[in-house]
Amino acid sequence: MESLIRYVEEGGHLESHDDIPEMIRQQLYAEQQERSQRQYKAAPGGTGDFPPITINNVLPSAIRASSSTQPEATTGIVAAMRTSLPRDLELPGFRDVALNEYSQWHQSRVHDTNLKDDFEKVRKIALEHALDLDLIHEENDPDFFEKQGVKKGTAKRFVRDIEGWAKRYKGEGSDSISVTS
Repeated sequence: MESLIRYVEEGGHLESHDDIPEMIRQQLYAEQQERSQRQYKAAPGGTGDFPPITINNVLPSAIRASSSTQPEATTGIVAAMRTSLPRDLELPGFRDVALNEYSQWHQSRVHDTNLKDDFEKVRKIALEHALDLDLIHEENDPDFFEKQGVKKGTAKRFVRDIEGWAKRYKGEGSDSISVTS
């Protein structure tokens, strides 16, 4: 499981069982087999001989199902899988322009001046740290912006809404994105 977590943290993409690298899949199978052997040998009359194991479940469902027995271990894995996002949004045009338009879009969706200012603060922080929307989306880390003084809700929304906005941005073209939608 640690290898799987490390794979996701290093930018690996997991949407289905087929996305798990073969090496990690073999490690998971071996761990499962070892657990089964220990359980079988611990049972009264256990000899250690048992039929081969076949795992047919898609991994995220299997992990969610087992979360009641090992909450700490599986919660981190599920969270890591949820944060496994596409690496490249493939936005047309200049990255800084897309970041500016994304920030303007967020500002157009709030009435309160303080909230507008907070979205502007996120934009400035991103530019100061040379972060574009692809990198912010890949890291999926609103805490970074919170540590820089951005309100929690603003930081979460700024990071969370990138993919949906990017789909509209690509569909409408980089020169004509509507900030009022």
